[in-house]
Amino acid sequence: MSDLPELLRLKVSQSPQRATRQTLNSVEHAIFVVPEKPSGQVLRSLPHSPQLKKLLNRSASPIVASRLPNDNATGLTLAVLKADSTFERLSWARRVIAGCLRDNPRSIGIVAAGLDDDTRTAAFTSLVAAAEAAAFALPSFKSKNAARSGLSSIKLLNCKARLDLRTTRAESLGNNIARWFSAMPPNELDASSYRQAVQEIAKRHGIEYEFLNERKLKTLGAGAFLAVSQGNASRDAGVIRLRYRPVGSETAAVGLVGKGILFDTGGTNLKPFKSMLDMHMDMQGSAVALGTIVALATLEVPYAVDAWL
Repeated sequence: MSDLPELLRLKVSQSPQRATRQTLNSVEHAIFVVPEKPSGQVLRSLPHSPQLKKLLNRSASPIVASRLPNDNATGLTLAVLKADSTFERLSWARRVIAGCLRDNPRSIGIVAAGLDDDTRTAAFTSLVAAAEAAAFALPSFKSKNAARSGLSSIKLLNCKARLDLRTTRAESLGNNIARWFSAMPPNELDASSYRQAVQEIAKRHGIEYEFLNERKLKTLGAGAFLAVSQGNASRDAGVIRLRYRPVGSETAAVGLVGKGILFDTGGTNLKPFKSMLDMHMDMQGSAVALGTIVALATLEVPYAVDAWL
């Protein structure tokens, strides 16, 4: 199996500095976030406001792109935020970041103007989450891989009060873990290599690891599981138990159970070929459970968690 990648690779910084021409010259792309129908005063508070106003007036899209006339030829995205739900806001953030990455910038500066504190926080955290997902390199086995995103840093500007991004970063970590394993093909991710990778991740994050092999499961009477695992060509199937235990908490308050069948295991295949193309994702439940317990452990939640894969 491919070596585990760097699961979080973005450096995220916050600065109380205003978005001046000088600070924008230090990044390769700038995102200006404004409310729907921003006032003239809001637009005037931004650098290059005449250019931004013209872009907004002649575009039917809430996301417009241009380039700043500065020494760095900084890319520019003007993004109007009018999302009413978390899902809509994250979808908006994904589109904004995708547009920024057309120029493959290494650094992005983000500025919000005319938003109240709660909306500004929601906009910043959504854009950071989208950037973490976009910068993460999924496994690839092509002879010539496409150029990966060069994005390595995000700078939040004009942050008068420091934002707590721990939850956003932990969720991004868990998401990237789930995405990585779900994308692995079955000839690379088998029961043995998956078990080794989970053990490595658990060790990194202070999570207890236990593996129940077929012999142990037989003594426990896990006949239904063993009926499926007998279709495996190797005798390396089993159940992984992960335990996160904060100080003073021994009994699990949350239990996560994730299906980790890595591909069809024996039997007669009744699926047409198109239905087989995504069967490598049949283990996605276990990948999500793994990503979730890692995220909770990273946040050091005050309750105990078990995950069974």
